[in-house]
Amino acid sequence: MGLHHAVLDLASGDGFLILPLPRTDVVLDGESVHRADFLAALEELDFRGWSLSERDPDGIARTYQGFTYDGRALVSLYGQDPLLPDLALAARIDAWTAIKRVARDHRTPYLRDGQDSF
Repeated sequence: MGLHHAVLDLASGDGFLILPLPRTDVVLDGESVHRADFLAALEELDFRGWSLSERDPDGIARTYQGFTYDGRALVSLYGQDPLLPDLALAARIDAWTAIKRVARDHRTPYLRDGQDSF
């Protein structure tokens, strides 16, 4: 994946797609680079058995599950074949909380320390 990053828990089947900061988008030949990368990320995730938990009919994720410390939105993912599909509710909540913490703490490799945009 390019501008989008996925944090996945293979055991529970929970995950997050980290969206790039909207202000970093560029339009080339009338096409949003973020939109093209989002569609490519969804295709790659689908190939690997992962999907957006929620999306509009047009494929856009408009429900965010939180934000990284540098302001990027987190979109919920689910794995179609988790390694532990019968996790108890408490274990599932713990797994979701842990994977969300990892996603929230993610730092983009495209920005230097102290830089908040390109």
